[in-house]
Amino acid sequence: MSYADKRRRIGLIVDHPTRDLPGMVLLGFHLARHDIETALIPMYQQGIDVPLLDLDALVMNFARPVNLPLARQYHALGTKLFVLDTEGGVLSSEGRASPEAIADYTATSGFSDLLSGYFFWGDRLRSAFDKAAVLPTDRLFLTGCPRFDFYTGILRECNPPKRRGHILVNTNFPMANPRFIDGRNDDRAALQELGFDASYVDALLSENRRIMAAMIALVDDLARDLPGNQIVLRPHPFERFETYESHFSGRSNVLVDGEGPVLDALNGARALVHLNCGTAVEALMSDVAPLTPDWINSDFMRRHVELPSRASHSVGSYAEMLDLLRSDVPGRDIDLPGLYRRVAQPYFHLNDGMAAQRVAAILARKVNRAVGNHRSMRIALNGSHLRPSLHQKIQALVGNLAGTAVVRDLRARSKASRKAKIFRARDVQPLLDRLGDLLGHSGSQAASATHPFTGLPLASVIMTPRAAC
Repeated sequence: MSYADKRRRIGLIVDHPTRDLPGMVLLGFHLARHDIETALIPMYQQGIDVPLLDLDALVMNFARPVNLPLARQYHALGTKLFVLDTEGGVLSSEGRASPEAIADYTATSGFSDLLSGYFFWGDRLRSAFDKAAVLPTDRLFLTGCPRFDFYTGILRECNPPKRRGHILVNTNFPMANPRFIDGRNDDRAALQELGFDASYVDALLSENRRIMAAMIALVDDLARDLPGNQIVLRPHPFERFETYESHFSGRSNVLVDGEGPVLDALNGARALVHLNCGTAVEALMSDVAPLTPDWINSDFMRRHVELPSRASHSVGSYAEMLDLLRSDVPGRDIDLPGLYRRVAQPYFHLNDGMAAQRVAAILARKVNRAVGNHRSMRIALNGSHLRPSLHQKIQALVGNLAGTAVVRDLRARSKASRKAKIFRARDVQPLLDRLGDLLGHSGSQAASATHPFTGLPLASVIMTPRAAC
């Protein structure tokens, strides 16, 4: 294909498919309307796939120490880099996850020298970046996050309720109950990589373990005192579901269900019960009352992550919680739209279902067709590591010789937790077709990416505008 005929191609890193894939597919759907091809790239396979996909731009899922070396290698390819954070809305008031600290890290780490733009969920973080002059103002884009577009308007039809009238309990304890981290000290190392010191990590883990036990006890009490109500407990995607399945196996009215996006669980719910969980904002988006058992919380956790509590109706005792949940409409006296505007909008922007359109329009304007290509077998054979270890070199060699799709499947067989990170073209196409029906546009055709030299399947999925298929 000549330069004149080359269609722009933008890569999107997908961290956790259950949470992030629908929003990235929606973004790709809108990019297709600008005649842009999209590559959906699994996070674990990105080091090999990105250097092989000839990307004009790449939208990374965060800017953190763990992926800074990769970003430097991608930038060396001549690929424009953007960030659309997978967890950019629920921020701490202090410490490494505060807006000011995130802005400072992005500016001082060298990330700011690599980025062509940063997409913000809300104005709170964008303002911190602007004040710190992390990037020029014309590279700071206030858009909202595409995954929340499904919470309002016609796109809600993509997620019809699986059940109605249930009480949804969301847990948020991946540090205390990790699903994807093996080894006793790995959770501590992951937190310290984010910039928290050892004493802070000790306190955070201790509080998470205490609150997790208290939330389990709360569900036990609610199940006993509300025998006619179905309680659906949804673990965080990065938690071990088995912990809850084992504990509640004797409770007939408690169902542990972590499948699908959280919107599936929110749709049809009477109320959400949570503590320090960002789903409180998603409940407001969905017109479901978020109730937080504040008597369980602590000042330390309120400071660590303040938004979920502020975006919820604070409940001061178990008796009060029980009275609310016995009501036909627990949120009848709560101004949910007003609460969203006052508390959540500075962090999550407009609840208008148009975030993906905003991101796509900006990318279409900022990303040009590039002369030549942005492939590098040398970088792919190093797994995008500047100085790869022998083990990393072997992994990258096998990924190139066998195709990353094969390696992905083999690793999932030996490590069950990897299965949750897998997505394929057959998972993408039904959503694309549904979006086409709802939005009146033909969208894209999804297919597995292939290695440019061997033709073997890669783990990434290419979405090609149908008009030119």
